[in-house]
Amino acid sequence: MTAILKTFRKTSNEFLDYTIDWSKWLASGDSLTSSTWTITQIETVEEGDPGPLTSSVQTNTTTMATIWLADGIVGESYDITNSIKTSAGRQEDRTIRILIIDAAVEKTFFKDPNAVLDYTVDWSLWMTSGDSISSVDWTVESGLLDAQETNDADSATIWLSGGTAGTAYKIVSQITTADTRIAERAFEVQIIDR
Repeated sequence: MTAILKTFRKTSNEFLDYTIDWSKWLASGDSLTSSTWTITQIETVEEGDPGPLTSSVQTNTTTMATIWLADGIVGESYDITNSIKTSAGRQEDRTIRILIIDAAVEKTFFKDPNAVLDYTVDWSLWMTSGDSISSVDWTVESGLLDAQETNDADSATIWLSGGTAGTAYKIVSQITTADTRIAERAFEVQIIDR
């Protein structure tokens, strides 16, 4: 059985990079000369399922290997194995696991149906140094109104109005960054009469 270095969660809409740092394993003066990634789906795909997890870019430096992943089937897990060779002739494998999730609600807010309120998703802790938001797409469930949207380099804000008392609405913020990462975060707005 393969040991899993770490398990990551991503939605099927996200396009993200994953890096394995080999520097602590490499002997002094040794370096990566090749890196190959293999994607193995843990569960069997059923007919009619959406596309599998895909890789469009694989890169490496002398100490790190990176893979960019997109798509995937919600509820499925994938083992992503990086096989490397070094200048000294060493060979080794490391595996990470990717669990494909629906954009889970991370926080719940409460709003009166007559209120117009702003909600901000702060992406600053998630983004890598030097990366920034280049575009934002919002998905708002029917019945709640998107009054205005703004964003800056590391946060996205939406102003919401309306809604029916007693109803909960899921809102998804999907960003694309300058480094081409695509990520999603979701929150819920419950409408209550105040």
